[in-house]
Amino acid sequence: MTRPYFGNSYGILMSVFASGIFAAMPIYVQIFQPMPGYAITAQRVVWSVILMLAGQFFTGRLVPSLTPLISPRLLPGLLLTSAIIGIQMWLFIWAPLNGRTVELSLGYFLLPLVMVGVGRIFFGEKLRPCQWFAVIAAVMGVGSAYLRAGGLSWVVLVVALGFPVYYIIRRGQPLSPLDAFCLENILLLPVSIWGILHFGNVHHPFAFPWEMLLRFAGLGLLGTIPVVCMLTAGRRLPLGLFGLLSYLEPGLIFLVSLFVLGESVSQDEIFTYQAILTALGLLAIDGIFQIRQQGKVLQSVPKPQA
Repeated sequence: MTRPYFGNSYGILMSVFASGIFAAMPIYVQIFQPMPGYAITAQRVVWSVILMLAGQFFTGRLVPSLTPLISPRLLPGLLLTSAIIGIQMWLFIWAPLNGRTVELSLGYFLLPLVMVGVGRIFFGEKLRPCQWFAVIAAVMGVGSAYLRAGGLSWVVLVVALGFPVYYIIRRGQPLSPLDAFCLENILLLPVSIWGILHFGNVHHPFAFPWEMLLRFAGLGLLGTIPVVCMLTAGRRLPLGLFGLLSYLEPGLIFLVSLFVLGESVSQDEIFTYQAILTALGLLAIDGIFQIRQQGKVLQSVPKPQA
């Protein structure tokens, strides 16, 4: 029996849950004030590694998942992606601590549009009409930012341009997303431990009161669980539907920045946000159309006779 195209509510639940947890991170990191962002990020890496290695051990995948660390062919790419993801993890913690969450959300709003351009330029993917209009709208928004406000914030650019480089490199690695993410955190571990010892003036990464250790462990959970949930959703959902649901995360982060953290959008930035949101709306319309087309194809497949 053919599974209905929208029938996997579990995958949808996992995607929405992951987006909600990611959006809660800017609120959670406020409890670490006035600790600097790099120190908090270092603790996130330490606790994420502990949690992921425990998960790999109990699922019997510990040794296979660590094997690429000794591969001369894979290690250079892993070192580069770990550096990129380390910067992104730091920015995701630093921005909310410094009143820059709105800019962070704009970077994530721009990311799908940049990925469309990357697919066209680097992989020769053809753009459909809605995608072309979306790119044009995004270019208008970015152009407005340069003319009115002297350019986009570096926070926006690091998110919107850093992740595409990361995905291009990862595309050439024969690793599962979960294994790659685990290895990237492991490669960040030495720098993280050095940072904790050097800047925290402690003898080991766990030389903190138990209340603070519980908070760090919670940060590790918030940084790891949504990744696992998102990967689960990606395996269970059609690519088009999964892509549409990924727009929820920056939207939630944007709402958190405005209504929870008390940030605001200046008059000079309003048109930029309107143009980019219009572009995302066009991508969403295109995605819905593609999902419906694929659904019709599945329905037209003859069912096997009993």
